[in-house]
Amino acid sequence: MRNLLFALIILAHPCSLEADSLIQNGDFSDGDTHWQGDGKTPRAYAETNPAALTDPLTSKGLIVTLNSTSWTRIFQSFPSDKGTRYSIVVTYKLSPNLALSKDAADYAEISKRIQIPGFEDFGSMAIQPGQFYGTLGDPTSTTLAMEVFSPQLGSSEVQTYQHTYPPIPALGNKTVALAFPPGAGTVVILSVVVTSS
Repeated sequence: MRNLLFALIILAHPCSLEADSLIQNGDFSDGDTHWQGDGKTPRAYAETNPAALTDPLTSKGLIVTLNSTSWTRIFQSFPSDKGTRYSIVVTYKLSPNLALSKDAADYAEISKRIQIPGFEDFGSMAIQPGQFYGTLGDPTSTTLAMEVFSPQLGSSEVQTYQHTYPPIPALGNKTVALAFPPGAGTVVILSVVVTSS
């Protein structure tokens, strides 16, 4: 079984990290360029939701519409040959109607459920119903760091997920991913910053 690493959430100031971010297009100013997964640009989202471009919630960022039966996710790989302790800062908003699955079975074997190549070889950490999932690591290596975070449901305010992962070997490319459980509604990712030390 491959190794799993866990750590406590720490606070960091997003503005001080943005210039040093290891990922590309973390503010989505270039649409979904460099990102993979289930996120849509406001323009693409508006193709089936005409009012989206004038809606403050969906007029910017990367929009993830939750699926009623499967996990949704966004992810990006980036080169990394130095620094082994990674920190992530994510800002996001939730649609007012967001509802997450309460079925514990939907939160089992997350590494397989998020359908990112290579991640299925890892074990999964325990996730409680209603939690989001963040992970960073090299899926071709032996180590993957995982963490969960709990969104404030019913809030229309910008929320922040900040975390520093345990050290990961400086080997090959790394992949950062954010994943969301089955449910209804949308999660709008406004920015993602990844730094290392």
